[in-house]
Amino acid sequence: MLEAYLENTSGEVVVVVRDESDIQVPDAEKDRTRVAELPNLIYGSPSVAHFREISLFASLASTATEVAVVGADIMDGAYNPKASARRANMLRLANRMGADSKVLGFSWNGRPTTASRQFLKRATLAGTQLYVRDPISASRARGDGLSNVVETADMVFSATKMSEIVADKIVGNLSGQKIALVNISAHIEQSVPQIEDYVELTNGLISQGFNVFVIPHVSRTTSDDIELSRVLVDRVKSPQVELVDELLEPAAIRSLAHRASIVVSGRMHLSIIALSQGVPAVVLDSQGKVKGLEILFPEHFACIEPRAGFAFVALEAALRLHPRSVPVEHLSAVQRKSLTQFQPVCAAGAGNE
Repeated sequence: MLEAYLENTSGEVVVVVRDESDIQVPDAEKDRTRVAELPNLIYGSPSVAHFREISLFASLASTATEVAVVGADIMDGAYNPKASARRANMLRLANRMGADSKVLGFSWNGRPTTASRQFLKRATLAGTQLYVRDPISASRARGDGLSNVVETADMVFSATKMSEIVADKIVGNLSGQKIALVNISAHIEQSVPQIEDYVELTNGLISQGFNVFVIPHVSRTTSDDIELSRVLVDRVKSPQVELVDELLEPAAIRSLAHRASIVVSGRMHLSIIALSQGVPAVVLDSQGKVKGLEILFPEHFACIEPRAGFAFVALEAALRLHPRSVPVEHLSAVQRKSLTQFQPVCAAGAGNE
């Protein structure tokens, strides 16, 4: 998402993060990008360090044209209620410091925490613009009394940069053959054991003539797709299955997805990258945050519930979708919708659009 933001904006950008290692700035954007580590701003307990970083943030906002939160699924409190409320407060502070403020490409689940809803509502009343990435989230946000809601599409649809060399190295001489990208999410694994279903799913794809590449999308100490992917590949033991044993840059994933026939993923943004390349996708739903994609791509996307025995449903969906590619005109319309969130706030409009 940071890559998409940098690709579609100009001028100097200051990226505020908890830890510099949390992000990777593309080489082409490093000259105009500065990273500011403020570890206590969002996640710290009330302390001298926390209030000092609020002051530092206010100073940054006072010289900024806009302050944008790359929202994803971090605003409704589902992951961290305190962090969601503090982000909303920082948006309100940015407004007071004279900057336009916005939340980009985010989902809003059906059960936001009370504090997250209240603080974000206050931010919108102060002028914060909400660019909500799907029709369901937009409806929920308006129903919860949030102002300045603009329905858009995920910001990743606006990213276009490719890295063919890496994809060529991974795919090799399989051009023209059926390729499936499969991701197993360590986040979902924390609540739903998945290995048995993924083994069945992968074997089913192999039996239908697919070459399967198991691709991690997130690797953190608390949520590591790479280790889980290794377990899956070891269990399947097939020459038609290959592990991508590292996190790829978004441009490389985009090029790899472009070569695929179908993508089955536990991570939403991998499925969005696939759709952005015209490739149909099946994704395991988490917190109801991806249902809106079924409205945007009714013929090319399937959302299934991650519960024991999901392999049959996932395989059936993959085989039903894989011959279809997203029509160019439909994809172009979604990409134009995504690009609206990068316009200046005054040009994008206000109110419950």
